[in-house]
Amino acid sequence: FLVIPRPGQADVAVANPFRARRLAGFPLDVSSSQIRSRVKAGLPVEHLVPAGVAEAIRNNRLYL
Repeated sequence: FLVIPRPGQADVAVANPFRARRLAGFPLDVSSSQIRSRVKAGLPVEHLVPAGVAEAIRNNRLYL
């Protein structure tokens, strides 16, 4: 697993037997739950994810 901390979030241990690498340098202030909720509500997500990701979500009808 890759873990990207959100701004202001405390570091959380990953449960055994899982291992994770933590990435630093670009904390994101958005959650996957937020993205899924917006897509389900028909709201845009282009300002939250890269253009290619937004396109993949649309083209594959993800989170609907």
